[in-house]
Amino acid sequence: MRPWILLLSSTVLLAQVPGPRGAERKLMRENRAAAFEGEGPLAAQLHSLRMSRLQESMGMPPVQARQIADRWGIYDREFMENAHRIQALRTQFNQILVGPGSEEDKGARLKPLLEQYLDHRKRQAEAKARFEDDIRAQLSPAQQARLIMLVENMTRRIQEGLMNRPGAGRMMPGRGD
Repeated sequence: MRPWILLLSSTVLLAQVPGPRGAERKLMRENRAAAFEGEGPLAAQLHSLRMSRLQESMGMPPVQARQIADRWGIYDREFMENAHRIQALRTQFNQILVGPGSEEDKGARLKPLLEQYLDHRKRQAEAKARFEDDIRAQLSPAQQARLIMLVENMTRRIQEGLMNRPGAGRMMPGRGD
């Protein structure tokens, strides 16, 4: 399963960062398509979908919708990096727990992994808080409420699509975090 679809289902809020000026804006414009293409066609489609929904549902101008979609993509990448690490740690947990050794031995081997796991969960929470702070700083309360409803609606639709796909009964990495 593509990580971008999983990420969208866990995204609660969007954020906007102040727009770049002058040469920075030109560089971003030139590199934007390449950046999303480098992550695959699904990332580019998701970025485009987010932009169009922000424009349609919230009446945002294209520049503002693009800034929010760009920021959302940054959050996506940060979230997915931590989600992959968390899933790898869960796999290690399972291998140790079902493997040979006494409880003390397993505990000693698990302790550093648990610390890493908790650190990555903390990073995800911090990234989400930064993401939400960006929204509060850039959008009016009415826009924030509309955005929350938009994201919840998009998330629900993605989750329904995931549940109806072949193999939907499998455990999804990062679920429950």
